[in-house]
Amino acid sequence: PVDELHASFEALLGLKERGYAKHVGVSADGPRAAAFAGKPTDDRNAAELARQWPVDTWQFTYNFLSPEAAGELIPTLREENVGTIVKRPVSNVVWEIEEEPADDFIGKPWQRAQQLPLDALRGDLSMVEFALRFVLSHPDVNTVLVGTINEEHLADNIRVAAKGPLSEEMLRRIRSILGEQSIP
Repeated sequence: PVDELHASFEALLGLKERGYAKHVGVSADGPRAAAFAGKPTDDRNAAELARQWPVDTWQFTYNFLSPEAAGELIPTLREENVGTIVKRPVSNVVWEIEEEPADDFIGKPWQRAQQLPLDALRGDLSMVEFALRFVLSHPDVNTVLVGTINEEHLADNIRVAAKGPLSEEMLRRIRSILGEQSIP
């Protein structure tokens, strides 16, 4: 498996070296985030891979229910000058699901949402606005992928993103609830 992983990175970077791709990137979570999502990485450390392989972008999970990347991956990506693409910034809106999902991918964030004081976190914002602006408040996040099948949701997401980061007061409150590593 390690040899396959290295061969994959070599092939990817080879495409760029030969001019078939202008930019290359990968999608992989850090070990704690992957384990939380029920997708353990078999001791492969995404931060170490980012140090070893000079890709242009890295896509990973980061949101208020899965903030692990803030401490285990994003600092390395910043140091290595790798662009950051956040997937699942609104955590599949799991807080709106009434019954516990069966799989870890949705179930673990759902469980965490049940344990957190969501009203204290979001203040007077809607949960989606809070979730999206939480991610956009991280200074090393370059872009976020917010999927939707609804034009109204897309317009709302654009409006929310245009508001920019959360206030410093709100970020302090979030750090006190989620921990210092959630947002630098």
